[in-house]
Amino acid sequence: MGKIIQSIDVGSGFTKYVTKQIGREISCALFPSVAKAAVGGLKSFQKTGIGAKQTTICVEVKGNKYEVGPDVDVVGASRQLDDNYSASAAHEALLLGALSFVGKTNIDLLMLGLPVHTFEQNREKLIEKFTGELFTWDQRTGERVVTKVNRVEVVPQPLGALYNYGIFRGEMDRVKRGNNLIIDPGMNTLDWWVSEGLKPKISRCDSGGGIGMWSVLQLLADKISEDHFDGRPLDPNVRIDHALRTDWLVTLYQKDIDLKNYKSLIQSKIDQNINEMFNSIKTIADIDNILVAGGAGLLFGDVIKQRLPDNKVTILPDSIYSNVKGFQGCGMAIMGEL
Repeated sequence: MGKIIQSIDVGSGFTKYVTKQIGREISCALFPSVAKAAVGGLKSFQKTGIGAKQTTICVEVKGNKYEVGPDVDVVGASRQLDDNYSASAAHEALLLGALSFVGKTNIDLLMLGLPVHTFEQNREKLIEKFTGELFTWDQRTGERVVTKVNRVEVVPQPLGALYNYGIFRGEMDRVKRGNNLIIDPGMNTLDWWVSEGLKPKISRCDSGGGIGMWSVLQLLADKISEDHFDGRPLDPNVRIDHALRTDWLVTLYQKDIDLKNYKSLIQSKIDQNINEMFNSIKTIADIDNILVAGGAGLLFGDVIKQRLPDNKVTILPDSIYSNVKGFQGCGMAIMGEL
C-alpha cells in the first residue's frame, strides 16, 4: 500500500488542497483564505435553506474558534497580508480546516509551501508546528478528531509549479536540461524562481510582498468607486475578484459593470508590479522555460507575454492549483513513489 501524502497550499487568497490521487491524476479543492471568529460549539456548519446547503467548519486555535470553508462569508473579512502570515492563527485555522475537509487521520507526509522571501525564516517553524498529533474536526459531525502527521516537508511555492510541469505534464527532461523561470503571482506576493535544471540560482530567486493580485484588486475597486459610486467604499473581496476569474462582469450597488473597460488599468498595474521581478532576475537571455502559475496566473501571464513577445511563456492549466499539485509531486519524489 502506498504512503499517504497530503499537500496543502495556504495562500493569502485561497487555501488549496489535494482531495484525491489516482496514479498521476490529481484532484483538488479550495476555499477562501478567510478565518472568521466563530460563535457556538465546535460543529461543522451545514446551514440549510430552501434547496441550498452552506458548508463551513469550525476549528480551534489556542482556545479561539474560527469558521473556515468554501462558503465562509468574505464580506468585510480582513486578510493578513504580511511576512508573518504563516505564523498567524488564521493560517493555522485554514490549514486545520483543509485537513478537516480531507478527513484523513493518519498522514505519512504533509507537504506545505511558503513564499520565497519567507522560506528560510519560517520553514522549520512550520515543520515543528504541524508534525505530530493535530486536532481536526469531522466534517459530518463536527466532533474533534486526532490527525497524526508523521512528517512535514516545506518547499518554496514556485517549486511546486516546476514539479507540476515536470512530473504531471511529462516535461521533466526539458526541465532538467534547461534554465527555468517560474513566476507565481498570488494574492499578496509575487514569487519568482530561477533554476538550472532543478537546482535553484538563489541570487535570482525572490518574492515581493504587496505586488500580488490584492494591489490590483484594491486599485480597481477604488477606480470603480470613483467612476460610478461617488467614492463609496468597495471591498475588493466582494465580487470583483470572482468576476476577473470568470466573465469580467460584476454587479455592484445593483449596477452592472463590465470590467473589460478597466483592462488597461489592470494591465498597467500588473506591468508595474512585475518590474521588481525583472530587475531581480537581471536577464532572461539564458532562460529556456518560462512558466506562470498561481491564482493570478492568467492575468499576470497575459501581461508577461506582452513584455516578452519573443519568448514562449507557458501559463499552466488550472494555474491556481499548479503549486499544490506540484507539492504532491515533490512528496511522491521524497517518498520514492515516482
